[in-house]
Amino acid sequence: MGPGNRAGNDRYHISFTADRSSAHRMYVISSTRADGGYAVERKLALPDDKWAIDGTLFTFAGKRWFVWSGWAGDSNNEQNPYLASRTAACSARTATR
Repeated sequence: MGPGNRAGNDRYHISFTADRSSAHRMYVISSTRADGGYAVERKLALPDDKWAIDGTLFTFAGKRWFVWSGWAGDSNNEQNPYLASRTAACSARTATR
């Protein structure tokens, strides 16, 4: 899965993974236009700040959510899906796997 482009709160958000190896984290850029003017990337503040890839932002039943694949620990023992409600484009509350 590649970067995800989602509209919300009158802004367009593109989420993507960056960094190397066990330091993989999710980032987001945003703009008021779909075709350009994107701001410098910001690291998504996900619960536990662990390895994360393939995330996407979405809205369901009027609530904002972020879903991604990640590790529960600091090494690649097991990869799990996670879901967290979002408080803003760059932050999320408690994750569920």
